[in-house]
Amino acid sequence: MAKLIKPDGSMTDVDPEYQEGFLPSDIVALLGGEEWRVISLNSELVLIIASDHVELEKNENATSIVQKTFGDPHQQIGGPALLADRQDLGLLLEELS
Repeated sequence: MAKLIKPDGSMTDVDPEYQEGFLPSDIVALLGGEEWRVISLNSELVLIIASDHVELEKNENATSIVQKTFGDPHQQIGGPALLADRQDLGLLLEELS
């Protein structure tokens, strides 16, 4: 199960429609953008954000995750972010390859 982290501080559990994981269209619908970045947090978790995230409203929770993971207090995340386990990305990774 993934978590959608919104700039307003709310977090919502999100399940992929298919057992194999999220489709690119799911990510577009959740993040509101056609292009996104996948940030590997560790061997299990990734944070997916819109490519134009710096132009969006600051997301304090997502920013905190990235800053603590990488030890860089200057990292800033804007807009919604999807915190997902790699197994939730099976279809997405298959389609991108």
